[in-house]
Amino acid sequence: MDDIPLAPTNDERKFYYHGFPSRPELVARSSTHTWSRRMHGWLPVEKTVGAVGEHSIVPKWNDETGPDSLRQQVINILHSEQADWHTIGILRIGYVDKDVFPVILCIAVGQGSSTWEQGISLAMQCRTVLEQHGLHDVHCEIRRSHAFNLTRRKFPCVIHQDNFASGTLLHPLSDQLGTSMTASDWPTREGKKGLYLRRKPCSAALATTDADAEEEVYVLTCRHVCFDESERGKWLPGSIAAPEKKVVQPGETTFTMKAKEIEAVKNSLQSEGTNANEWGSTVFWDDSRKQKELDRENKMLRDSTQAFELFKKRQGLESRIIGSIPYARAYNIRGNQELSDWCLIRLDSEAHENFSALANRVLIDGGDLYDRFRLKSSATKIAMLDDDHALQLRGMATLAELTQTLDSRHGTLNSFSLQDSKTFFVGKRGRSSGLTFGEVNQVKSVRRKVCDGTPTLIATELCILADARKVDASFSRCGDSGACVFDIAGRVVGTVTSGVGRDTILIGEDDFYLDRAVDITYVTPLEWSLQDMESCGLMMDIL
Repeated sequence: MDDIPLAPTNDERKFYYHGFPSRPELVARSSTHTWSRRMHGWLPVEKTVGAVGEHSIVPKWNDETGPDSLRQQVINILHSEQADWHTIGILRIGYVDKDVFPVILCIAVGQGSSTWEQGISLAMQCRTVLEQHGLHDVHCEIRRSHAFNLTRRKFPCVIHQDNFASGTLLHPLSDQLGTSMTASDWPTREGKKGLYLRRKPCSAALATTDADAEEEVYVLTCRHVCFDESERGKWLPGSIAAPEKKVVQPGETTFTMKAKEIEAVKNSLQSEGTNANEWGSTVFWDDSRKQKELDRENKMLRDSTQAFELFKKRQGLESRIIGSIPYARAYNIRGNQELSDWCLIRLDSEAHENFSALANRVLIDGGDLYDRFRLKSSATKIAMLDDDHALQLRGMATLAELTQTLDSRHGTLNSFSLQDSKTFFVGKRGRSSGLTFGEVNQVKSVRRKVCDGTPTLIATELCILADARKVDASFSRCGDSGACVFDIAGRVVGTVTSGVGRDTILIGEDDFYLDRAVDITYVTPLEWSLQDMESCGLMMDIL
């Protein structure tokens, strides 16, 4: 057993995780290593997180079950101490300029367990359990963070987004994945259109009694995108009918912001067109080049004018209804500790093009996937984009693939190089963060969800990290709940459910400009969701 470390200094508490997007505070750690701020010239060196890769903790944490398993013993410690904890994760954490990335048992706690005395008790007990399992190189760190659903909240929030190019002005109204949507009874609580699914008959009897079932197309998203925690109950085949709840696309905040943005682009282009003759006389280009530039600006003006008119027609919520919710699962923990947090939106055929033309397509701007990842990923296949820069998703990545270790070079206890590692990369297009890419952590995380008036839920979820090669990057932000995560081979991985970041940001204490950054994103694999739906009598296929 290690000696008990000293309490962290004020600087250590604030800057120990310098480089994490949400800037969490250190509460306690089991390591006795003396900390000091590392500097590169005048600037402090950032820390970042990496996937575990090859390590003996992977099978011990993921596969062992029962009261004496490592995972259950850690959870029992937190319960016995009545800790105000949110998540447990196994990660590599280190400085961006070093190759040494130790494996750390990371526990995020809230205000109720944020004193050093509380934290060090948890850290040392967990360290003892790790040693009992032969994991002598793994330490425990307790940090003050908060796990939250990645829906957009009711309070006002300024979202920074770059202006759309003329070709993507209509993306918020399109049938592509990643667009904003919300329940009509709470139009400012926004999430993402996740994945198109088609219902298939469960049996021959269903096929004959429900002839239209095969033609029904649904959108998968998180329950908490469309239902507040105060809305209890489940609506599944064989149960009472779901209450009338319509879904609109896009949500009110996104709609207003995009309409104003498009109007500004249109007005600016109109002003430039008014001065076209004067502009043409002052620019020293030949006539053909001037004409090409004028033609380009005229096309942009037509595109923005068309987009603005389409937005004007959809100002009322009623004109943006895309469907309704017939099925919603109550929050529940399944047999392998997976959290059920999903609902299905049945699409209104009159609000869409023919269903035969619908497809799970994601806009990929900024270059094709091959050029981005051919040198960084171990993937044997990298998908090609369509001519309009969209990626069509086909098939599903299994949990076994997502959690397997990809590079035996990580076998050395603390040897981990960001530059040399080959990573399982995934991407998503979110309502708030746009298109981002990250990596799958091979070790499942544990999340504690507290709901008013219901038992506390302890759930296992897949952990996604921002690309560790990009300092201060986030894979997701608030407003991204329900977004579909995919791998670079074009397969579906799962659905964004929540993230963990520092809770002081959430209450406006400081650092408001971070816009609720998320260090770690939690995802429910599609494999789990489809199994859960099947157990409820819903046989679903990827469209």
